[in-house]
Amino acid sequence: MYYRTWFWLPLILLRTVSRSVAGALPTIAPHAAADSSLISLTVLPNDGAEIPYGFSADALFNRHSIDPVHTVVACMLAMRELALHDFNDVLTPGAHTWRYGPVIVWISHPGQGDRVVAVRYALWTLFLVLKDMLQRNVWQDSKSRGIFREKKVALVDILPTRSSSHAAVSEGLTMTQEPGIDDNGTAAAAVQRRDSSSAFSFKSSSQPRSSINNATMTDDEIDAHIDYFTKPVNHRDILAAICMLLVNSFPHNREPLTLAQVRIVGPATSEVSSAWSMARPPPPESMRMSRGDFISFLAKLPEHLYMQKKWFEMNVALSEDGVALAKGFFRTKP
Repeated sequence: MYYRTWFWLPLILLRTVSRSVAGALPTIAPHAAADSSLISLTVLPNDGAEIPYGFSADALFNRHSIDPVHTVVACMLAMRELALHDFNDVLTPGAHTWRYGPVIVWISHPGQGDRVVAVRYALWTLFLVLKDMLQRNVWQDSKSRGIFREKKVALVDILPTRSSSHAAVSEGLTMTQEPGIDDNGTAAAAVQRRDSSSAFSFKSSSQPRSSINNATMTDDEIDAHIDYFTKPVNHRDILAAICMLLVNSFPHNREPLTLAQVRIVGPATSEVSSAWSMARPPPPESMRMSRGDFISFLAKLPEHLYMQKKWFEMNVALSEDGVALAKGFFRTKP
């Protein structure tokens, strides 16, 4: 068992890498795609995101619809690998891609060539684009340029894959409505019980890492056990809270905290709060979670919730080899 330091964060709410996963996910019908439009995405002081005020992105959304479910999971894969690295890390020159089913996330420098992209700029640009799609519930392929101090610092494309092999992945995922979600994206509570639960495992992350080229996951696995309550929550509100937790976890590699809280106004209908703490009694020091483990959990959670088709208030317990590591919850305002 390797040594891990506990990292929690104060929250409100690659050498070229390619990922291809054929997940048996349902799809949710997006709103109708509009004509191409250029939107300026900015960080406001009261957003709750730990992103410098003044960072922005120009996002050109095209008229081609993309699947929301696969888009969210693809973005979370990319955000996880970016957020697992140090604040000052950079991507090696060239394009970096993450693919999930029929959607691909493509990150490079706007100037192309041998210019490198700072990890933080790529992560912040992707976060702003995903946040906007969740907010407007409009899902289109896009080309976005991150801008800081009037300089173009990152290019993020979110595109449908067009090869025949990836077209086949989307076959059988053409449902116009995800079971358990109504027209407003809210889970149907009538069939749920207080003791409804699910579980999944995710890889521990080895920390610290000094280079984007050395991004590896350890063989250790952490188990997540979820207990769902009967109160439904709009899926976009939960996803927005997860994204905020993840992006705020990124800058604090060396800041151990045993408690964390988050509260954001979701893009749909709910004010979502979340609080996390180390398990009591505390686990042995050699088993305590790192902030990288927490990021890995957050990145995996949306895919699991989509697969389970459960969007409710929930309690979450994280453990390893039967030893309790941490606990947390997602709640909506009464």
